[in-house]
Amino acid sequence: MDPFTQKLMMAAASSGTRGINWTDRRIGFSDPIGFNDVLAIDALGIYIVVGDSGKILTSTNGTTWTQRTSNVSSNLQAVAYNTSTGVIIAVGSSGHILSSSDSGVTWTTRRSSGTDLFGAVAAGGKYIAVGASGTILYSTNLTTWTAGTGTGTEPLYGIDYSSSLGLYVAVGNNAQVLSSPDGIAWTDRRTAANYIYYGVVWAGGKFVAVGRDNVSGTTLTYLSYSTNGTTWANATPPSGGTLPMFCVAHNGANFIAAGDRGYTITSADGISWSILNQFRQGMAGLYSLTYSVGNNNYVSCGYNQPVADRYAYLDTGTSFATTARTPIYCGISL
Repeated sequence: MDPFTQKLMMAAASSGTRGINWTDRRIGFSDPIGFNDVLAIDALGIYIVVGDSGKILTSTNGTTWTQRTSNVSSNLQAVAYNTSTGVIIAVGSSGHILSSSDSGVTWTTRRSSGTDLFGAVAAGGKYIAVGASGTILYSTNLTTWTAGTGTGTEPLYGIDYSSSLGLYVAVGNNAQVLSSPDGIAWTDRRTAANYIYYGVVWAGGKFVAVGRDNVSGTTLTYLSYSTNGTTWANATPPSGGTLPMFCVAHNGANFIAAGDRGYTITSADGISWSILNQFRQGMAGLYSLTYSVGNNNYVSCGYNQPVADRYAYLDTGTSFATTARTPIYCGISL
């Protein structure tokens, strides 16, 4: 495998530039790895990032990061936090599911076989993971994991939960949208095709899903929203050119979606969007995005593969760069 640079990004402090200005933080690794999901957990006062080869890192400030021992070598692709129990879960390749009850310091393997898992949520009384071939697994105790019903066969990349609606929504390939009130029985809410949703978030009284137009190989931004999780409508992407969006977050006032080549867009209502940052050469694509209320900043991770680099890095920073590696797409839950 060719070495590449992986980037984790943290927004600058000025409240007027949230998601625009970024500060570079870089930690060297001796092997090429990638980081696939990042989550701010304000209740614990930490950020946590998970990635390839079982890598898990935590930070209290987004600047200094500590590597934790996961005891697995499989790629970890998503992380979620249960506000009721204080438990963090991480899911990934080959059906791996891990849990931590001490702020991400030590980890227990809860499951170690099955199809690849790409997204997770821990809310509504359940832990739920989604993944390849329409896989949805749920658990109430982290020990027994059961497959949901009515999930279809399309890969699922993102999932979130609305406590006000009492509803889970999972999204994925071929414009797949599934909803469930209990995480067990799922209903197909898809109203389109030839699109791919990579991330979904519940905020501001609606679900917002982001992805790409997959018609004839185009790479235009595709955005949808729903106030009830069952009826979906297309949002209006920004004018002036768009790129695939891989993740979406909300800071209490605005949505921000991030994607290919560091392209970021913003919306106050999740319906009408404008460009926040356009692609700039040498900047990383962003594949996961989270917002910390306590620190009033965003953190995001992505990939870059410059020819000259000899080592892999974890990077929080100003640069968004193109990627030569197929990304692992993931959604987050705030």
